[in-house]
Amino acid sequence: MAWLDGAVGRDVLEGTGGREVLAGDRIGRDVLEGTGGREVLGGDWIGRDGLRGDWIGRDGLRGDWIGRVRAGRADLFAYGTLQFAEVLGALLGRVPEHRPAAVAGWRAACLRRLSYPGLVTADAVADGGLATGILLTGLSEADWRILDAYEDAEYDLMPVELADAARALTFRYTRSDLVLPQTWSAAEFAVRHLPAFAEQCRSWRITQAPVVSEIP
Repeated sequence: MAWLDGAVGRDVLEGTGGREVLAGDRIGRDVLEGTGGREVLGGDWIGRDGLRGDWIGRDGLRGDWIGRVRAGRADLFAYGTLQFAEVLGALLGRVPEHRPAAVAGWRAACLRRLSYPGLVTADAVADGGLATGILLTGLSEADWRILDAYEDAEYDLMPVELADAARALTFRYTRSDLVLPQTWSAAEFAVRHLPAFAEQCRSWRITQAPVVSEIP
């Protein structure tokens, strides 16, 4: 839970060919030598998504998002299994308030041999580049801790701007080797996998979530 404790994180500079426009004390080309394509960034920055001032990396959450999470003012864009009341109820013990939402430029991709999807950047042939889902609101800090533990290390929190210009956090998928060209279907998941998946979530919550939620 380093992101909730205000740790400085890293951001994978995807799709930029090793180039990133930075604001503040660093402007221009950022040579990512010896970092495996990762760099610790300071100050505010402008990246691929035009985000500035607050950012989220694999290891940390900076800017005003920490305060928003702790104050219950950070919303989550859910595009996969967290769209389902059965899954939310199993994990959180309740179904938070929510509404339909979408994010342009991304898609919920099928992952090889997995029933759940990953959010990846959309290409020109992928559903017009629009990921649909729901916006979860009113999440407590305890909810965020559970959801962060539920999403494994292959998912990275990041801020996004929704189609209606609202801002939220979401979990981006960071691996590329399992991503398939097909777009994930929530309807197909509901028919083929939802009951068993929700039961797995209930079992996980019994064994893991109480411990997670008690971390100071």
